[in-house]
Amino acid sequence: MAAICHYIGYLVFHLLIHGYHYGIEDESIYLPAVKKLLNPSLYPHDARFFAAQTGLTVFPPLMAFLTRVTGLSVHWTFFIVYCASVFLFVRALRSLAERVFTEEPSRWAAVLLPSALWTMPVAGTALFIMDQHMHPRNLAIIALLYALLAVLDGRVLAAALLVAAAAAIHPLMALYGASLLILFARRGLRLHLAALAVAVPLAWFLAPPVSAAWRQAVAPYCFLSQWEWYEWLGIVGPLAILTACGRWARSRLPLLSRIAERLVRFGLLYFLAALLLSYVPRFARLVLLQPMRSLVPIYLLMFFLGGGILTQLFRRRIALLAVLFLGLCGGMFYAQRDEFPATPHIEWPFLKPANEWLQAFDWIRRSAPAEAYFVLDPRYVERPGEDFHGFRAFAERSVLADEIEDKVVASLSPALAEEWWAETGAQRNWSAFDSAGLRRLNARFGVDWVLLERANPPYPAGLVCPYENARIRVCRIE
Repeated sequence: MAAICHYIGYLVFHLLIHGYHYGIEDESIYLPAVKKLLNPSLYPHDARFFAAQTGLTVFPPLMAFLTRVTGLSVHWTFFIVYCASVFLFVRALRSLAERVFTEEPSRWAAVLLPSALWTMPVAGTALFIMDQHMHPRNLAIIALLYALLAVLDGRVLAAALLVAAAAAIHPLMALYGASLLILFARRGLRLHLAALAVAVPLAWFLAPPVSAAWRQAVAPYCFLSQWEWYEWLGIVGPLAILTACGRWARSRLPLLSRIAERLVRFGLLYFLAALLLSYVPRFARLVLLQPMRSLVPIYLLMFFLGGGILTQLFRRRIALLAVLFLGLCGGMFYAQRDEFPATPHIEWPFLKPANEWLQAFDWIRRSAPAEAYFVLDPRYVERPGEDFHGFRAFAERSVLADEIEDKVVASLSPALAEEWWAETGAQRNWSAFDSAGLRRLNARFGVDWVLLERANPPYPAGLVCPYENARIRVCRIE
């Protein structure tokens, strides 16, 4: 009972610091896939712009199944699974801490520090350690943490099954997780070097050529050559810290030293791979493997080890560490509020839409025909008050490709990249569009509805607008 109370208290602590958000960022890709499984009539014009990514994971079918079985709304299902993932995360870290550290304060510090830094950015990868919304990557990382526990206990079959579960949920994250676990084997490093020796020549001869549209679609963060200097420090710094941790622990905490050593080897291997993919043009198409995603487990376990070590080193100054920890929590809370200023810190499933953008999306969901095809500012998620909420996730209607989320998905397929390039190209200079420009989009792509900001161009005349609020108009293109 005491342990359950601890975990419930942690969940409250977690929600207070990081909040919870629904339909934001990558969830704007996964949510439409779930909703289309529940209602196949949705998204008749643009399902390919999320299917290219969501077709690689069992996450949408799993969430759709849970929604059907429980009879809950999709929002409630996502929220409950998110809370369960937080519980499983802290339980996995606690179990790992009991194996690594001998003192109780160090064990809880090892759990609390990475938990407080849950939403910390990971160098230049455009990823967080974990997301403040229900991302399949969160579930995959948790499965890999339990796989690590199984490896440390010598339960190879259990570890393999957990890696397989992670692969079904998020294949790319599972690839790097499995790679890290293999490094704990006796000849793990040799296996990696042999694989690299085989893979590099094969990639040289088999890597497909890239198109101009694909180059526009692929995200800059995939290439180390486009990282800022301080983002490079996000690669070197953790490896230096882990090296120091491993040396300090060598005679004190052998398991900690072993984990730190494997993490350094892991980081160096994938740093080398990222350099090859970023600076050798022949390998350009392979940057979608994003080898610097390997930094996610490195950051997570670095803070895990660091929290325990700091508590052990400064055991006589626990009060000072507690004050610094609370200051860190306050900084993370401020960062979340600064990122989503127009949205409640916790987007509870029972709350009504919180801002004008979501209110307009909700009206569209309730009132626009299922076959409606929308167009709006291709960078709408960056507009004031929008807070990165996905149109498809909330409005449940088709929309012409945007320049943010759809760009990421388009990079997965050369054919889809060409479509994305054509659709976003047709929307350039959005602020200069008039009624004639919207009708050209209608003639070319079939879009028949438009969402416009009242205080920001364009101002097309002669449109019928059945909905408007203080910020948004929803109009038909006739």
